[in-house]
Amino acid sequence: MDLKNKIAAAALCAIFTGIGIFGLGTDNTNVASALSLATTPPSTTLTIDQLQAIILDLQRQIAQIIQLIEQRKQTPVTPACAKEGEQQTSSKKCCSGLIINDVPVNCPYGAQCSVLAPTCQKPVTPITKTCYGEGEGVLGLQASGANPISCCSGLTAASRSSCSGNMCSVTEGFICKKTEKSACKNEGELFGYLEADCCAGLLKVYPDGAKTYQSGDSQNFQVTCKKPETFVTSAPGSCIIANIKAGINGKYVTAENVGAGALIANRDKALTWESFYIIPVSGGINIKATINNKYVTAENVGASPLIANRDAAGPWELFTIVTATANTNNIALKASVNNRFVTAENGGAQSLIANRDAIGPWETFTIIKTGDCPTPITPLVDRVSNVF
Repeated sequence: MDLKNKIAAAALCAIFTGIGIFGLGTDNTNVASALSLATTPPSTTLTIDQLQAIILDLQRQIAQIIQLIEQRKQTPVTPACAKEGEQQTSSKKCCSGLIINDVPVNCPYGAQCSVLAPTCQKPVTPITKTCYGEGEGVLGLQASGANPISCCSGLTAASRSSCSGNMCSVTEGFICKKTEKSACKNEGELFGYLEADCCAGLLKVYPDGAKTYQSGDSQNFQVTCKKPETFVTSAPGSCIIANIKAGINGKYVTAENVGAGALIANRDKALTWESFYIIPVSGGINIKATINNKYVTAENVGASPLIANRDAAGPWELFTIVTATANTNNIALKASVNNRFVTAENGGAQSLIANRDAIGPWETFTIIKTGDCPTPITPLVDRVSNVF
């Protein structure tokens, strides 16, 4: 083997060995072949071209080795981290996104432990309760004192109860339940004030209509539902049915004795005798008692009490509605025949009469619309219910 071949074989041997040293992998077969080539005479002698090819290949592999060395210099070595559930050590910190949770180790049941194992875990996000859900609530004595947390929207706090056999008693605390909506009451229905509410557009009133109650009253008295009162403070645009109430005593005007007696304000509730047709006409209004369908007249040119006994309307049956108190529903009735105001004589203890020159408490009334007139206008059937 000549000197050139020996140099080539030795170079190959060094390259193959270097590849192994730098982690590129050692091919034992190539190394053995290179050693054999360096020590054993070849059957043929390498030409110059073959030797140059070997040298070029060596140069390429050397360049790869240099590139690998540079890459390893630039790549930082990331130390191993402790995963969830593993213990953190001085050389092995918790992985990203985990925190240390000191857990007692080697502790007998019920014993106090001072040795802690720093275990890695995911952070726990505290849950802040803002309201109690269905079936949740406060038990027993926990309900005493201020409790800022209430039932969630759509739920109602109900009393807790404990039962033994057939006996049940209310206990301290509450439980949240779905709100039970009771059916609303219709016009004319009788019920306990606290038992339900009137349907939309209706108000709770005493069965006799004497008093209207607002939300917040505590007694469970009997009430009914009626439409809100519509007050008339001037001549209506068309014929209406109405009640007339005296301001001095708060009582309804009635056509006494089915219209055979004089009008007087002495009724606590409005039935058919207390119902009147208010008919707009030129120059004012006519008033008709619905019970007998007769016109109210200022008898004897106003010198005698008002009475509903006329079949036709003339000057004595013409009245005007005048404002009694500004910005209120209070009105006064003026008889056109003598230009005097109607009064509830003697504070309402005596019949109505048109003999006053000025408006005072006795001359103050309210007119409450209860409906529209039928066509044609006819007497109304007498009724026993106060709800019109």
